[in-house]
Amino acid sequence: MKKILYLGILCTLLLSACNDDDKEEITPSRDIQMLVVNEGINGEGGLSVVYGDGTIDVNAYEKANERILQGSPYAINSINDKYFLTASAPARIEVLDPTTLAVLGTIEYEKIGMPRDIIPISESEAIVADSIHQLTKINTVTNSIVKHMTLAEEWGMEEIAVVNNKLFGTHLDASGIAVFDIDNITGNPQSVIPVSISKNVKTCKMHVDKNNKLWIFSTGKNAENRNCAYWIKIDPVTLKVDSVEIPFFKRGEEKLEIGVPVGATYNKSYLSTDKATIYFTLQACARISSGQGRLAIFALDVNDNTYKLYRETPGVEARLNGMGISPEGDVYLCDANGTLSGFVRHFPANETISAIRVGIKPRMIWFPR
Repeated sequence: MKKILYLGILCTLLLSACNDDDKEEITPSRDIQMLVVNEGINGEGGLSVVYGDGTIDVNAYEKANERILQGSPYAINSINDKYFLTASAPARIEVLDPTTLAVLGTIEYEKIGMPRDIIPISESEAIVADSIHQLTKINTVTNSIVKHMTLAEEWGMEEIAVVNNKLFGTHLDASGIAVFDIDNITGNPQSVIPVSISKNVKTCKMHVDKNNKLWIFSTGKNAENRNCAYWIKIDPVTLKVDSVEIPFFKRGEEKLEIGVPVGATYNKSYLSTDKATIYFTLQACARISSGQGRLAIFALDVNDNTYKLYRETPGVEARLNGMGISPEGDVYLCDANGTLSGFVRHFPANETISAIRVGIKPRMIWFPR
């Protein structure tokens, strides 16, 4: 009787081992190809994931953590092999496992805040921008607040960048670019570069290119009183300012043709993987007779300062929530399309336009690099 029992147990174990092996063989790859931050509504945001095998998880955060993502998430970044996700209402930073998206910890703010962009400044620390006149330093190893730094003037920053041991940030009141010493960040910047950053384009990210130059987008008028867009280039060592002027054309002008820039509204931008090209949105002429424009993607070459129309994006409204350019050069645009259902529109080079269903009000596309 004992021999029969032992044989039964042995067979059960062997069958179990075989079943486990079979499961491992048929499990598809779950590498994250694209991650979408969804702002959501009524205090319920989320994350959507497109995996390498083509599958889509609309509610990836909720599934991974068996709860909704409360508040409004804003930005995500990969630091020390973890994802750091900024969110408001309440103000906090959620630390996520980069494979499963399970919450590893939550960095809760000790004061009122609206966390925005997050960027590492060392192997163990990062700075978080804020719409409410403060910067926050966090420890990315212990997942904790180091200190909140109230800015001397009542302005906030949504976008920041780090170059040559300096932190650059745009003023929300459009007074210029603040420059801080990374090793001694206080409420007062070391200097303010007096360049005009128009409020209607404050959603455009700051970029550090392959040549270690800082680029910031703005709009205004040139010496001839023509409306223009500008890519402002700053040398982080000398703080010398240069710019690339992009004139807007109007109905009746000789140089007005299909595809030329005619305006700028709520602009977005994205830096290529090799940091040699900045992709950005403008209104491009779609009808010469009326001078009417529609949203399109332009590309700026950081080496020779030239720009060109990169991709037309028919069907996407001017007030764009977010954009991303894949490592292969495909255009992805966040578009709620006037409904509560969120979509990411995919504009490949020479293929059919498609739509990827994601969470409500997608606002940021992020490709793991």
